[in-house]
Formats: sequence, structure tokens, C-alpha cells
Amino acid sequence: MRRALARSLSSRAIAVISPRDGRVFAEIADASAAEVDAAVSRAATCARSPWARPESVDVRSASLRALAAAIRRETSRLAELETRDCGKPIRESVSDMTASAACFEYYAEIAAEELTPQPLALPDEAFRSRVVASAAGVVACVTPWNFPLLQASCKVAPALAAGCATLLKPSPLASLTCLELGKLAQAEAGLPEGALSVLTGGPPVGTSDGASRLIEHPRIDYLSFTGSTRAGVQMLGASAPHVRRTGLELGGKGALIVLEDAPMTALVDWAMMGIFMTSGQAELFGPVLCVQSFESEEQAVALANDSPYGLAHAVLSADPERCERVGAQLEAGTVWLNCNQTTWPVTPFGGWKASGFGREWGAAGMHEYLRHKTVTSAAPGYSWNYYGASTT
Repeated sequence: MRRALARSLSSRAIAVISPRDGRVFAEIADASAAEVDAAVSRAATCARSPWARPESVDVRSASLRALAAAIRRETSRLAELETRDCGKPIRESVSDMTASAACFEYYAEIAAEELTPQPLALPDEAFRSRVVASAAGVVACVTPWNFPLLQASCKVAPALAAGCATLLKPSPLASLTCLELGKLAQAEAGLPEGALSVLTGGPPVGTSDGASRLIEHPRIDYLSFTGSTRAGVQMLGASAPHVRRTGLELGGKGALIVLEDAPMTALVDWAMMGIFMTSGQAELFGPVLCVQSFESEEQAVALANDSPYGLAHAVLSADPERCERVGAQLEAGTVWLNCNQTTWPVTPFGGWKASGFGREWGAAGMHEYLRHKTVTSAAPGYSWNYYGASTT
């Protein structure tokens, strides 16, 4: 693989080191503030174009389907690149490619319905009212290194479906498949200039001026971030002066509550999946498993909820009613009953408390990239005659 694989016109570059053997096998650009400004300018032009309007949803859906087909066709190559870049086991990289393609297909399918105006029932028959959805504008998506292409897909797919001009900023520790996504979007999806830009670099291995410029840019209308709570606080700080909507998925260490009647074989498998999945990356989530006993359901719930985080918890029991009872008391955005780590494109995912706010996946994931307008109308010449206007 040529080291110039991911270089742009930037004069700065970051070496890509394979965690498998410690060797440099590619380079990525360390985007400057000037390059970010240029990309935002192109995105702003695209966001004002007919492509971004609700009536162009079928065109955008066709682009998403083309991207899904390209990812499926290139699964083996992309999976190998993902594994070389971030150390993810190859089996999981293949699974991520399949899930990424499914994500683009899902949002291609639901986009038209989510952009259809919704009529409202009013108590006064003289009026009509509807809620109209449109694209949020120019959006920035900042993604982590643990699921590089999959995390990018669950932001980029709904953003493009909505009609948002999207700037994707992957982690500099795992950017290569995101850059390939940008190439596929340009070569096969028919996206206009500025619809999707991939900006690489930034801390911890690059300089901060480009990354800082992106999250602080006044022309960004919505910022979506997945990462640590500490970095999430920085994102909110960057958005506050602009009163800008920000979606945060900040992770957390969830509880797997195993009640005494839980089927042993299944619980071992679900527990191992939760703690060892992606462990080839030496991720903070694993492979360390902490075990703590409890005396009652109430104590188990109290222990699980005694945390500033609330991303996802799970409950295992032979009794589905016990699972439902315990799960209903857990303070988390996602609760799994007799399963663990199970998600599909249709299931919204996101946290409570310090695990963030906003949703990814599902129709709710697309709503993050929409803004809504209430339109109310009356017949020409109609009035309440509120101030008793004279007719003479």
C-alpha cells in the first residue's frame, strides 16, 4: 500500500502505524484550519443547493444505496484495511462492514417517510397546520477509533438522507476506511461537491488547529460526537457560543445484572461478548471484567444506577417478568433483557446522564439531522376579527 494513500493537499502528514507489527504502512493528512475553512465553505454551498431540499430525497436515497452496494462489494478489502489500521479482529471488521452497508440501506429506505410533512389536528376548522422537516444544514461528525467505519456510517448515512452537507472527522488513530468511504461517495454515489468531506488529523498524533477550527466553526449548524465524556464537555464548550445543537454519545461502563436463575451457558456467552468484543484493540471497555455480588434485585438496581454514566445495562434471568421489572428501573438509554450488545439499524442507541444525549440509529437517529418548522394557514381574507376591524 502506498504511503500516499490518504494524503491530501495538506503539507503536513501523520504516519499510520499498524498495531499488528508497529510498522508505518500509510499516511494521512493533518488537516489545517485553512483546509477546514475551505471544506466548510463547500459544504455551505451544497447545503443551499437543490440537492439538500426535501424534494430531492429520492436522489439522496439512490446515493445511499449506491454506497451500501459499494461497501458490500469491497467488504473484504475494507475489513482488512480496518484491521490493519486499528487492530480489530478481522471477523469483527467483516461484521462492521456488513453493518455499515445495512445502515446506508436503512436510511435510504426511511428517508422519504421521515421527510413527509405531518398534518396536525386542530380544534378550529378554519385553520390547517403541519410540521415540515428539513435538513439541519452543515453538520460536523467526529468519530472514535473503536468502530471506525461503523461509527462514521451511523452518522453520515442519516445526515446525507436528511440533506445535510457533512464533514466527517474520524479519529487520527483509525481514519483509513473513512477516507475510503469518501472516495466511494465521490466515485460511485453521485454526491455533489461539498456533500461529504473527510477531514483527517488532529490530536493525539497531529496538531490541533484544524480539529479545533472544525468544532468551533460558526458555520457548523449541528455537531455530532462519539467519544469520552471529557471530550464531550469540550464539544459543548465549543458549541455554546453559537447556541448550536450538539449530539453526544459518550460511552460508559454498563452493568450486566445476572440474577440467580439465569441460564448458565447463555449468560457466559453474553458476558464474554460484552467484555471481550473488540479486545484486539486493548480498549478501555475490556478485557477487564469486574464482578460484584448482590443480595436482592433492589440492591442490584441501586449498584447499577450508582454511576454518573447511563449508556447501556443488561439483565439476565430465566424469568422474563423479572427481567422486565429490573430493566424498567435501570437508568440508561439502552437496556438489554436476556441478551447483550445487540443492535440493528432500526434500534435507536444513546445514553442518559454523563453518557450523553441524542440518538444514533433508528428513525430517531435521522431526526438528529433535521430541523422542524410548524406551518399554520388560513383561507385568504379570513380573520378572527380580534380587534373588531370595521368592514366599512
